[in-house]
Amino acid sequence: MSIAGIKKYIALILLLSPFLAPAQNPDLGKKATKTGYEWQLTDALPGLAQLHQERFVKSALLYGGAWYLYGSAAGAYNRYRQNGLATDRDASWRYALWGAAWHGLGLLDGWYYGRHYRAPKRELYSDTPLKSPWGAAMRSLFFPGWGQWYNESYYKAVFYFGLTTAVGYTVYHNDRLYRETGAETYKDQRSRYFWYLGLNYLFMVLDAQVDAWLFKFDEVARFDVYPGRYDGTLMFKMEFSF
Repeated sequence: MSIAGIKKYIALILLLSPFLAPAQNPDLGKKATKTGYEWQLTDALPGLAQLHQERFVKSALLYGGAWYLYGSAAGAYNRYRQNGLATDRDASWRYALWGAAWHGLGLLDGWYYGRHYRAPKRELYSDTPLKSPWGAAMRSLFFPGWGQWYNESYYKAVFYFGLTTAVGYTVYHNDRLYRETGAETYKDQRSRYFWYLGLNYLFMVLDAQVDAWLFKFDEVARFDVYPGRYDGTLMFKMEFSF
């Protein structure tokens, strides 16, 4: 992606920002706990302030854009270290500066929006789930297992983090061996584990979203299985509390 293309991309997001923000939190100001956003340490990372404010489209754009620019800067710098070309060095600086600008834009947006932010009111006996389903999904997409941790499913969080790390390392390992040897076997294994990594991410994100919808469901629903009084037939009973 050229620098000119990056400029057009940033300009497009700036133009769309006023239209994206209201649509991402339609309950803003209707049901709220208190005005004003309490900043967290993790909000310093790209897009996380928007994630905590439940503006998921903008969060994904700011997160993805910043890491693309930072990643491009790191890639150009590595090429410069290998071949010593001034063009790679200059490209590294340009991408780093654009990444910092994009990062700063996200922080400014989070601060500006946060001044008038009203946190959605989440109660057990209400139509609004206690945990944000899209927030859980985005967290798992951003970092393996984070959505499960957000849903207080800590064992799941550790499992998904370990599984994603293992599969991701296998992809990296086979890619490195393929580049060193050129053997098609390593290329095939790399492709296969890429698919496994994608399926793992899909299940992880869906699991986080479903768990968020069902968070504390066991406190409002009760299930019983017992034998019938007269004929011993197995009976199933389900009760809901409102």
